[in-house]
Amino acid sequence: MTAKTTQYPSTAASRTRARTKAKRGSSLRQTWGPWIAIAAVAILGVAIWKTGSTPAGGAVAQARSAPAFSLPATDGSTVSLADSKGQNVLIYFSEGVGCDACFYQMTSLEKDASVLKDAGITKVIPIVVNPMNDVQQTVQQFDLKTPWLVDGDKSVSSAYNVIGTGMHADLPGHSFVLIDASGQIKWQMAYPSMFASAQQLVKDMGNAI
Repeated sequence: MTAKTTQYPSTAASRTRARTKAKRGSSLRQTWGPWIAIAAVAILGVAIWKTGSTPAGGAVAQARSAPAFSLPATDGSTVSLADSKGQNVLIYFSEGVGCDACFYQMTSLEKDASVLKDAGITKVIPIVVNPMNDVQQTVQQFDLKTPWLVDGDKSVSSAYNVIGTGMHADLPGHSFVLIDASGQIKWQMAYPSMFASAQQLVKDMGNAI
């Protein structure tokens, strides 16, 4: 009777197969890796879009006096915070010109102005830091009715702590500040998703209104 001998693959053959398998895995990672990353970002983007916001901030721990300002507006007037004394106002800071989403945001708020009004907010004041001519052209392009204020030296944006809260270190982030009738900041929030519906804003403000 002849004993059976187990045939083991040679070490060289094993190494060859291992290298081939590793190459295939590397090839798959190179081929699909970037697409998997893109898909993950897309899924995150859809989640943000569906919720309407990725908020940062919120109701302030202790209300503080809103920094006063007086700025030129796109309609040729000069607008001061003091003009809104006795009213609840919402200041809207954004990157401004070059950011279409920033202007679509105001289009949405103008369309749903009644939602804010019903919540007790009588006025929205958009503030950007771009040159006046550029802002006027963009406001006209988007057919917006609300005058936009120009904070050319960024002093107002800095006073409200919104510089660098978005995608650019030297520009305001997509932020809202609620100032009550007594001139106190009651709520402040940045939206990295670059959009918040009127309904979402009212919900996020909660008892701060």
